[in-house]
Amino acid sequence: MAKKDEVKEAVVEPSVVPVDEKPKDPPGWDMVWRVLTPDQTAMLLGLSSPSAIIAALCDVLHVEHYADNPRSRVYVDFCFYNFMFAKEDAGFS
Repeated sequence: MAKKDEVKEAVVEPSVVPVDEKPKDPPGWDMVWRVLTPDQTAMLLGLSSPSAIIAALCDVLHVEHYADNPRSRVYVDFCFYNFMFAKEDAGFS
């Protein structure tokens, strides 16, 4: 007697389709949005006076003693002047 032909079931895995993934940043850009988010940066770009930008930076960076603590002042001023350089000299927008 001949053996009956066994029917083998073929298993095909469905292809994985990514669902609306955000495009990844290019290499080296992992620190770009480490301190400020894009929304916070847009908010800072909308401010016109330096005192308003410094007040907003204190709020964003959670600095409460800008006027009293020299270390806090140095940190906020450092971020402020970096932001101003990026805005004016480097053409950041």
